[in-house]
Parts: sequence; structure tokens; C-alpha cells
Amino acid sequence: MKFFLSILLLLSSLAHASTTLPLSFDHAHTKFDGLLKSYTSQKDGQTWVDYVGLKARGRSDLQTYLRALSAVTPAQYQAFSADQRLAFLINAYNAFTLEWILIHHPIKSIKDTGSLLTSAWKKEFPGYKLLGSKFTLDNIEHERIRVEFKEPRIHFAVNCASIGCPSLRPRAYTGQGLQAELAEAELAFFKNPGKFFVKNKTVHLSSILDWYGEDFEKVFGSVEVYVAERAKFYGVSGDLPAQNFDIEFLDYDWKLNGK
Repeated sequence: MKFFLSILLLLSSLAHASTTLPLSFDHAHTKFDGLLKSYTSQKDGQTWVDYVGLKARGRSDLQTYLRALSAVTPAQYQAFSADQRLAFLINAYNAFTLEWILIHHPIKSIKDTGSLLTSAWKKEFPGYKLLGSKFTLDNIEHERIRVEFKEPRIHFAVNCASIGCPSLRPRAYTGQGLQAELAEAELAFFKNPGKFFVKNKTVHLSSILDWYGEDFEKVFGSVEVYVAERAKFYGVSGDLPAQNFDIEFLDYDWKLNGK
């Protein structure tokens, strides 16, 4: 009898342990990576999303990925490396934005999904939690990413489903390759004439760097210093003076980045 009681206690202990052990998480974001490769295309420096195809054939996989993100607990998240945490949040923002568009599709702009009182980015996301809490897209970007990480290149990585946004990367971000992937996103921004160009010694620049200029100022001192340094590094500075140049911010194109 004692033997059987011991076995029962052991099994109970193992069962309890299995419920408290952290779940494994795929830091390669394989499911999301496959969706991006399958349902995006690139032309003239812009990434275009096949929302019709994604909704018809890929939405189940997208929702599986979103559930995997939702299953990550705050304790698990804190155990990730810094690059794994940032890749997790960038992918979460981009993936939940895709799902947000699919919920409302067909639409001409993500702004159409908001209201007079509440923008799309401030609406609570239905059916999911992130790191144990209900959330909005603004929560992810402004209350998590921009607070936790002093990394201005995230503004070339998070994508709001609009043509004016820096292009959606057609691959998932990964913890292991994050620094190279952010550099790739930054390069894509400076190579995109719809986001950056120099004419008559004036920089014409995406409004992103106007709205979030403080994030670049904290790291580089000013937007002007950042632009001059990176444009020269990437060989796209043209007739840009070394200093004392003007910046004109481009009108933002809120049309959906759908093909």
C-alpha cells in the first residue's frame, strides 16, 4: 500500500512540475517567417502584403503564431535575452497589425478601423493577451518597446500597414540575428526614395523621424547628425552638406500597403 501511495505522490509531483515548467518558445519565429515569405513581395523599395491571400490561406497559421505569442508569460519573457525580447515585441507588433487588418479587410487604410474618439492603435486587441495583459498596438510600441529599449532603429522595423511606414521586413526578426536585421531595415529605409532623398541640398525625410525625433536625439544628439552620418555610411548622401542643411518632412501616405 505504501508503495502505491509513493507512486501516486511521485506522479502528482511530476504532473505539478510539468505545469510549472516554462514552455519553449521558437526564437526563430519560424511560423511568422514563413507567412511573411509567402504573402509579401517587394517592388521599388516597398514591401507589399497580399492580404487577400493571407486571409484566405494563411490566417490559420497567423493565428497559431499569435496564440504562441500570447502563451508567453511575463516570467518567460524576462528570461529571454535583450535581443530576444526586442525581436519578440517587434514581431508581435507586426503580426498583430496584420491580424488587425484581416479582421477589418477589405479597407483602404488602417485609419479606417478607428473612430472619431479612438484610433486603431488605441483600440484593445480582441481575443488575445500579451505578456498576461490585454493590450493595444500603442501599448506594444510606446509602453514596451520604446520604454524598455533605447533603440531608434525600431522605427524602421515596426510596420503600421501603411505605404508611408518604413517597409515591412519580408522575414521575421530573430533574437540571434537582430542587430544585422535592424541594420538591414535601416538600409532599406535610406535606399527607399519614398522615405529619404536629397534634392537641392535639402533632405526630404519620412515624417517618422519628425514624430519620433526624440528617440534619435537621445542616441545621436539630433536627427540631423543621425541622417548625415547614416546617409554618408550608406552612400546615399548626394549633395548633402556635412552640416547646416534643411530637412523637409514628407507627407505620410496612410494607404494600405496591400497589393
